[in-house]
Amino acid sequence: MDDPVECVDVLTDPGVDPVQVAPACGHDVEIAAASGEIVTDLGEPGEPFAELSDPSGTGDRAKWQRYVANTLNGSSHEAQFTVTFNRPPLMPSTASMRTKVSTTGDELACVTSSSSPTVVRTTQPYFQARGTDPEGEAPWNQSVQLKFRVIDHIVGTVLWESSWTDLQASTSTHRVRVPESKQLTSQRTYRWQAAARDSSGKSTGWSDTNCYVRPDVTGPNTPEVNSPEYPEWPGGVAGGVGQAGTFTFSANGSTDLKLYKYSFNDGQEAGTITTSGSSSRSVSFAPSGSGYNEVVVQSQDVAGNWSPEEKYEFWVGYPARDGLWHLDEGTGTTSLNEVTSDPTAGNLTWSSGVSWGTGALREMFADPNDPDDPRFVGDKSLVFDGTGVARTSGPAVAIDKSYTVMAFIKPAANFSGVGAAISQEGDIRSAFHLGYTDSADCGTETDEADRQLPCWGLWVNDADTTDAGHAAAWSDVPALAGQWVHVVGTYDASDPANPTLSVRVCDPSAPLETPEPVTVEIDPVAWTAPGPMRLGSGVRAGVPEWPFRGAVDDVRVYSQLVETERLDRICSGAGAS
Repeated sequence: MDDPVECVDVLTDPGVDPVQVAPACGHDVEIAAASGEIVTDLGEPGEPFAELSDPSGTGDRAKWQRYVANTLNGSSHEAQFTVTFNRPPLMPSTASMRTKVSTTGDELACVTSSSSPTVVRTTQPYFQARGTDPEGEAPWNQSVQLKFRVIDHIVGTVLWESSWTDLQASTSTHRVRVPESKQLTSQRTYRWQAAARDSSGKSTGWSDTNCYVRPDVTGPNTPEVNSPEYPEWPGGVAGGVGQAGTFTFSANGSTDLKLYKYSFNDGQEAGTITTSGSSSRSVSFAPSGSGYNEVVVQSQDVAGNWSPEEKYEFWVGYPARDGLWHLDEGTGTTSLNEVTSDPTAGNLTWSSGVSWGTGALREMFADPNDPDDPRFVGDKSLVFDGTGVARTSGPAVAIDKSYTVMAFIKPAANFSGVGAAISQEGDIRSAFHLGYTDSADCGTETDEADRQLPCWGLWVNDADTTDAGHAAAWSDVPALAGQWVHVVGTYDASDPANPTLSVRVCDPSAPLETPEPVTVEIDPVAWTAPGPMRLGSGVRAGVPEWPFRGAVDDVRVYSQLVETERLDRICSGAGAS
C-alpha cells in the first residue's frame, strides 16, 4: 500500500495485505500472516500487551469476516476491541500492619525485629492491615480483601492462615483474630504477614514485612519488699511517727517488668513507679501513725499482666513516754517512774490518805474467787480517800504544747461533785485536770431519779491565778461508782492558733467499741506550770482543790499526741507492760 490504512481497514478490508503496520492506530498494529493474529503493542517495546487471534486458527483471511462491520436489520454494527486496564492491589504496608489485644484496645505498631517483639496479653491477638488498590477510585472502584497468616518464628512452620476477608472499598482496614483452636503459646515468638486480592482476582504475594509478636498471659512473680529502717513484722518495732524510711521493691525473678504499684495503709499514700526488666525501685515513706503499718505492692509486666499482691507489714515505734507509773509496787509510799532519762518528772510519793488496791486489769479480767488466776498477776492501783495526794518531783509535760495524759480510773462508792484524779501544779493553780465531774455540761443520760449522771472530763485553767476560769471537754460517757474505765485527755496544739481539748473514755472489756473522743476548740494556753504532777486533787494557792475519791492505775503522760490504735492496745491491757 502507498498510504497508511486506517486501523479498522486492517480488520475489515480483504484487499489489505495481511502483514502490514498501521501507525494511524496510535500504536503498532501487526497482522501476522501465519496465524492471523492481530497484536497491538501497548507495553514496552517487544512486549505485547494484548492479542486478537483468528478464531479458526487457520490463517484464512476469510475467517476474519466475523469481525467485519455489517448492517443488520437496518442498524450498523461495528466490531470493537476493548482493553480494560487492571493492576494488582498494593502489598499491605508496614505502617498499616497493627496488632491488637482486643477490638477496643490500643493499636500496636508492627515490630520487624524478632529480638524485641510486640508483647500482647492474649493468646488470640487481632491482626489488621489496610487493603489498597491502584484502581480503587471511580470509575473503576476496585474493592480489596486480605488474608493473614501466623508463622512460628522458632521452627518456621505456618501455625494458622486465615480465609480471605470480605471485600471492602480500597484503603479500608481489615482485621482478623487468631481462633481459639489455633491460639498461640504464651512466652513464644511468632511472626505474621498479610496478602491482598482485588475484586477481579488479582492478588499480591505475602507481605515482605514480618510483624513479630510474643503472647504473654503469665503475670510477674510476686514482688519483694524490704526496708532497712522498718523491718518486716515480726522483725521488731522500729522508727517513729514522721521518721522516713526507704522501701525497695524488687522483681523477685521477673525479667520483663514495666512498673510497680504501691499503697501505704490502704491508700494513705499510693502511686506507681516505672521500671524495666528486673530492676528494683525505691520510695520514701514517713509513717503518720505508730503501731501497725503496711504497704501493698504489685508489679506489672510489659504485656500489662499484674503480679499477685505483696503485703509488707511493719510496726512503727510508739511515742516516747515522758512518764509511766505502773503503780504495781504494792507496798511502801513510792511508785517508780519507768522513764528515767532527763528531763523526768520523777517518782510518785505520798503519805496519808493513799493506799494500795487491786489493779484495773486484774480486777476486771481475773477470777476474784481464784487467787491463783494467772491473768495480770501483780497488777495494783493507788486508792485515794479524798484527803491524800501523790506527787512527783517535777513537771510531767509542757502545758502550752501538745500533750496526752491517761490512766485507768475507778470512782469510789461515795464519790460526788468534781474529782481531779490527775493534775499538774503551777505556782498558784493546777494547769490541767483529768477526772470526773457533775457539770451540767455533761452529755450523759439521766438516772431513775431524773438526775444527770456525772461524766469524765479534761479541763484546763486559763491562767495561774486564784480566780482563773477554765475550758473543758466533757464526755458523754457516765462516771459510775466501782467501774473501771481508761480515760485519755489530750491538748492538741498542732495548730498553735486553734488548739483543741479532747477526752476519750474506753471500756477495757470492749476497747474497739470506744466512742469517738469529745473535742472542743479553746484559746491557746499562754502560761506554764512548772510544778509537779499530782494524783488525788488539783490545787489552788497551796490548798487541794477538787479532791478525788477512787482508784488510779497505770498513769502515762506523753509530750505529743497518741494514735487510736495505741490507745486501744493500752486500754485492752496489751500495752500494760
